[in-house]
Amino acid sequence: MKNLIHFFLILTASTMTLSSPVEYEATYKFTKSGVNFAKSNHKMIYNNELDVWCINTESKTIGIFSLKKDVREEKSCFKYTSSSQNENTNKEFDLMTVDYNYKRSKSNEVSIITSQRIKNMLITFADKKSINHAKEIKIDRLVAQIFGHSLKKVKVSDKGRERVYTFSVIGKTKIDSILGKIDTVIIRKEIEGSKRSTITWYAQERNYLPIKIEQYRLNELRFKAEIDEYRR
Repeated sequence: MKNLIHFFLILTASTMTLSSPVEYEATYKFTKSGVNFAKSNHKMIYNNELDVWCINTESKTIGIFSLKKDVREEKSCFKYTSSSQNENTNKEFDLMTVDYNYKRSKSNEVSIITSQRIKNMLITFADKKSINHAKEIKIDRLVAQIFGHSLKKVKVSDKGRERVYTFSVIGKTKIDSILGKIDTVIIRKEIEGSKRSTITWYAQERNYLPIKIEQYRLNELRFKAEIDEYRR
């Protein structure tokens, strides 16, 4: 049995196609009730020496909201492999978090959470405690969000908490963006035991890059994020 997590996709007209990660940089603007309150910088890179992909993000409040400092830095390095069982039908891809780091600086408080793969087990260190995750937990929340267009139900490490994410397709549409008018697939992410859910528009023509994200609590929109800059 392979040590990596497996996801099998039947590539039909009604399901998502598999898309491997690519290197890019992007900036997202966050708004609530039409007011910009934060921005987030994302950078995806490939480390050839370690054979891992790494996504780096930094989110912080802007404008008048920056008076209340809130900076969040999150990084995940993960292994990604794919193979085709049949050129026209089945594809398989494997994901495995190797290293994860989260840091939040808010006012005079700093919280740090890290996860490392040790002897093929993901272990999280937080508040001077260590959490040995179950073997079926192979990825963290950041990796899950990146590949949400291709996932269905998966158990993840969400900053150390073991949670079940469920992804479902709710539609496809063409939207206007800084990349022009682009075809997107709309995915809802729900977290078991949580009142929060997220809807993400992934750009099919750009390796399923997230173009727009909306977060809800129950049925109320809390905020949305839209891509503001993109570079490859």
